[in-house]
Amino acid sequence: MGCAAAIALALAATGAGAASAATGDPAALQTVTTALRGLEAQGSMSFVLSGRLRAGRDRIIVRSTGIQSTSGTPKGDQRATVTDGKVKPQRSRTIVLDRDVYTTVPALFRDPGDKRTWLHSATEDGDDSHDPAVPFRFLAQATSATRIGRMTVRERATTGYRIVVDYRRIARSGPPALRKAAREQAKAVAGGVERDEVWIDDEGLVRRVRLVQSNPKAKMKLTATIDALAYGVSLDGIVAPPAAKVIEEDELSSDLRTFTP
Repeated sequence: MGCAAAIALALAATGAGAASAATGDPAALQTVTTALRGLEAQGSMSFVLSGRLRAGRDRIIVRSTGIQSTSGTPKGDQRATVTDGKVKPQRSRTIVLDRDVYTTVPALFRDPGDKRTWLHSATEDGDDSHDPAVPFRFLAQATSATRIGRMTVRERATTGYRIVVDYRRIARSGPPALRKAAREQAKAVAGGVERDEVWIDDEGLVRRVRLVQSNPKAKMKLTATIDALAYGVSLDGIVAPPAAKVIEEDELSSDLRTFTP
C-alpha cells in the first residue's frame, strides 16, 4: 500500500473467507468511498506510517514518513526505518517518478567498491502497482462499511468505519490498472479479503487508514497505520538520483540475483 506503497495501515478486525458485498450500511459505504475517491481532488499528501510484520518467529517494525501524489502521474518520496531487534536499524528511501522507481541499495547487496547506492526499476504500461496512491484506490473499492465510532486523530475529530475489501473481486472486475496488484494481494491474505478501517474528519477528509493482512497458513500477519498529515503539499522537490549513483535493475539482477526492493 503503496504510500507505495504502498504499500499501506494497522489493526482492523481480521478474518478469513469471503465477505458478502450486501452486508453493512449502504450510507456508511457511500461516505467512505466518497472520501477515498475524493483524495484525487487533493492532488498530494504528506504522511507517517507505522507497521509491524510477524512472519513465523520473526518480528519486524517499520516506521516511515513521506510525501506522495494522490492523483495523476505517480510521484512519491518515502524514507523508512526497519528494525527486527537482531541487527541495527536499516534505513531506506524510495522515490517514485511516473513509471520509474528508485530504491536505496544496502551495501550488503553491492559489489565491494561500488559507490552506486540506488536501484532503478521501471514498471510496464497498465501496471500501477508501484503507484503510492494504490492502497487508497484499493480501499475505495470496498464492498461493505460499518460505522464503528468517533476518535481524535492528530487533534482532528474523526468518524471511523470498518470496511471490507475483496481483492478477488477487484482482480476480476475492478479498474484494469489495479487488477495485477489485486491478484497478488488476493494471494497474500486469507480468503483474498481484508477488513480495514478508515477514519474521516468532519470535512470529509481521510485522516487515518488502518489495515491488516493476515495469512495463517503462511504464519504471516502485517498490520500498519497511515496518518495523513497534510493535503496539497508540493512535490516539486522529488527528483531522480544522479545517474552516476544508479544501478539498473537488470544489472543488479544479473550480478547479484539477491536483492529485491
